[in-house]
Amino acid sequence: MKKILLIILYISLGHHLFSQGLLLDGFMQPKGEIVSAIGFSHEFYDTYYVGNVATQNPNLGTIKTNSVNLFLTAGITDFLNLTVNLPYVTAKPTAGFWSPQQGFQDLSIFLKGRLFQTDQLGNGNLNILGGLGYTLPTSNYIADAPISIGHQADRFEFRLISQYYFENSFFIMVQGGYLHTSNVETDRGFEVEVPNSFDWTIRSGMNIGFLYTDIWVSQQNALSGTDIGPGTPFPTNAVSFLRTGFNLYGDLPFISNLGLSAGMGFTLNGENVGKSTRISTSLIYRLSYLSKN
Repeated sequence: MKKILLIILYISLGHHLFSQGLLLDGFMQPKGEIVSAIGFSHEFYDTYYVGNVATQNPNLGTIKTNSVNLFLTAGITDFLNLTVNLPYVTAKPTAGFWSPQQGFQDLSIFLKGRLFQTDQLGNGNLNILGGLGYTLPTSNYIADAPISIGHQADRFEFRLISQYYFENSFFIMVQGGYLHTSNVETDRGFEVEVPNSFDWTIRSGMNIGFLYTDIWVSQQNALSGTDIGPGTPFPTNAVSFLRTGFNLYGDLPFISNLGLSAGMGFTLNGENVGKSTRISTSLIYRLSYLSKN
């Protein structure tokens, strides 16, 4: 299982998701190992929260968001990993006259390091990891539009991860993060403050032969911000949510180092966010860029 890095991406998708960052997993890639992936996700909702009140808008219909994600993580050392992600996002409504948006969204660059590890603790081992990330926009998408794919804001993230890995290949991971977001200049020509936030995630899973599976629950809480105006989201909105989902991964037969993952996620409730369902899949390839000798 240590050879597998499941590409579980919680990438900003559509105007209701882009305040959440890239959640890291609790596994480290050894020095000289690279995991690369290309992923596709489809997300949709016809109900969204204005503040914390669920509503629908016939002028929008169903908001559909598709994303193609390019992902890479590399073992710089056995104790330090580099992760890079870049999504191309398309968002559009099924009704009304609002224009769709598409383009490369935000580039995320993370360093993840092992802070503490036990070789044996009870029936397994414990890893404590830390993550430091920076995200920046990569295209001129419009942030203050009813259908948007991002905030046009720079963001710094700080993450702490604790994972206990049992001898029977079962694991439990708990992660917390703080997201500090810069102010942005809107298309209307004035600067606004994008709320900072914190989040937490609990994930549990295991290996069953060649198959990996997990379930997770995640919550984000905005530390400030406004509510959605008359049908129009805005970068100052306070975006909070509670989500859950599951993931599956399996190595493809007869093709060395190639695997396929699939997953679903569901928004249970939230604030200024879509009550969305997300379906995702990724093709994952592992390789070595350093000789083992």
